[in-house]
Amino acid sequence: MYTTKHLDRLQELIEREGRNTVERTLNVHRTTIKRWLNHTVKMPEGARALVESLLGNLPGTDGLWQGWHFWKGELWAPNGQRFRAGDLAAQTFERQLIKSLQAELVKVKAKLAYLETQGLQSANDRLSA
Repeated sequence: MYTTKHLDRLQELIEREGRNTVERTLNVHRTTIKRWLNHTVKMPEGARALVESLLGNLPGTDGLWQGWHFWKGELWAPNGQRFRAGDLAAQTFERQLIKSLQAELVKVKAKLAYLETQGLQSANDRLSA
């Protein structure tokens, strides 16, 4: 359903990013935006969805991504943190690295505990003595 809410959201985006930027992003001429705002021409559904996503309401997500939005090829979190495609792709590798380091730490701690039960001092203890 088409409501003035959509035009209010368009105006909000224009105030936030500037009219020229919004025109380029929506790929429309300035007179088209004027016609939408003056109710002369109905704003297309695709343009409304894009405006909503740029303002942080990703369509089709049932609010799960509230406050997240795409802008200039980056995904922005509600806290202002931005992510590029490479950042998101690297997270899988980073999680695997963390898991591997955690497993190694468990092994080192187990070895240290074993050595302590055998009454052996660590190298640091011997050096500080």
